[in-house]
Amino acid sequence: MNNANSYDETPYPFLSYSETHPDLLAAIGTVMGMKPAPIHQCRVLDIGGASGGNLLPLALVLPQSQFVVVDYSGRQIEQGKEIAQALGLKNITFLHLDVMAMTPELGQFDYIIAHGLYSWVPAAVRDQLLAVIKQLLAPQGIAYVSYNLYPGWFYMQMMREMMLYHTRHISEPAAKAREARSFIHFLAEGVKADGGAFGLFLHSYLQVLNKDVRVDATLLHDELETVNDPVYFHQFAGHAAAHQLQYLAEADFDTVFPSNFPPPVTAKLLEMAQDTVELEQYMDFLRNRTFRKTLLCHAGVPLRRSLSPEQAQYLHFAARIRPLSGVPDITGDTVERFQALNEATFSTNHPVSKAAFIHLGQVAPRTVSFARLLTTALKQVYPTLPDQATINQNAALLAANLLQAAVYSPMLMELHTWQAPFTLEIADMPVASPYARWQARQQLQVTNLRHERIRLDGLTHFLLPQLDGTVDKTMLRERVAAASQTGTLTPPENADLAQEIDLALQWLAQAALLVSSF
Repeated sequence: MNNANSYDETPYPFLSYSETHPDLLAAIGTVMGMKPAPIHQCRVLDIGGASGGNLLPLALVLPQSQFVVVDYSGRQIEQGKEIAQALGLKNITFLHLDVMAMTPELGQFDYIIAHGLYSWVPAAVRDQLLAVIKQLLAPQGIAYVSYNLYPGWFYMQMMREMMLYHTRHISEPAAKAREARSFIHFLAEGVKADGGAFGLFLHSYLQVLNKDVRVDATLLHDELETVNDPVYFHQFAGHAAAHQLQYLAEADFDTVFPSNFPPPVTAKLLEMAQDTVELEQYMDFLRNRTFRKTLLCHAGVPLRRSLSPEQAQYLHFAARIRPLSGVPDITGDTVERFQALNEATFSTNHPVSKAAFIHLGQVAPRTVSFARLLTTALKQVYPTLPDQATINQNAALLAANLLQAAVYSPMLMELHTWQAPFTLEIADMPVASPYARWQARQQLQVTNLRHERIRLDGLTHFLLPQLDGTVDKTMLRERVAAASQTGTLTPPENADLAQEIDLALQWLAQAALLVSSF
């Protein structure tokens, strides 16, 4: 595998990826008819995992599971080892290893992650990557592989080639990244956003480039890396099939089902596509898709390609939603609409589903098992427990609505298999995630206990590292006041410190950064 020195010289950003969480992979596998390993007791492998930014927070919240990070960059592997030691983690291993040298001696893994690797390595390494996944994946295991995609990447390929041309005489990585970024700004000044398709894309790309996460290392290793070979989905699926791996689904589960297109489009898609791979390829054409987060499993595993309400009984659900009506009708057959944070909506007139959706919104972002959700909703709708036939009928309708909402948008309904160990309660001496506390000492962006990236502001950034269970609110007020006097922290003018701290702690709780127990 080449280009090792580029990662040693400029390490990849220390990032987590919520879409790779074994919890999501297990939930999707369950919906598709698989029996994935329980995530609280599993083995996870991250190939090309850099310094472990993706697996370290998982190792913390899943102490009975085992994690292995493999990377060709010795510098990044050593960084990961140092962080794991600082956090006292014993269930994560870092291996300085070439993909070409990986063998079955590593053992089998229930979940394998290869994020940002397939498109960025030569053809021989891509082939070996899939061979390794086939060898190391447990019988009911799920692998996550992300890659750049045509047709959407044709536009990005144009941007890449222009940046490479402009920086062709620059060898120093930081200077190369700065000049490439400057060049894109130059293009945006000369081409208006309304200047046709190119102008629209250029300005959209500039917005992405200006995001905090798009640091120089990301630009260097994503767009400007020596190898960057997008593929069409049907090519990737064929490559996987050659290694006896089959397409399972996407981590972006809402993109799998054609029902999210207008009905005439859905009908035509189903008419044109002869199989799942063709259907996915045609949907890529419609979306002009640039990137996939594909899940694979062994070719011999039987899968269910249509939603089955029976599978909901094995899942947990979470939803940051609210009813649009002021006083929703739970017991009647009035249609109620529920809205997510991205303004996606889901409508139902089924009383038990309405009660369940309201409950999920009230306890969000915590998850609720299907059995518990059904019991809670039934109690809201029926004065006395109904007969078993009525319970079964309501269970089927609730399951169908939960899965349909999840398929429509993950912002409407999240699929899970467990409850992450965060709490919405604020203790007298709050405790924040040890991993997030460590991160907050280095940067503004941290990973929460739901494996999401959270950006802190001035006060929350100041408070988070101190929430180790030994500091109460009185001590926090004293420290904030002292920091304000020295200029270390600038609270809002004329602020009530006690109130501001309470609000900040509430925000940290809702952001899933406070610990209940591991």
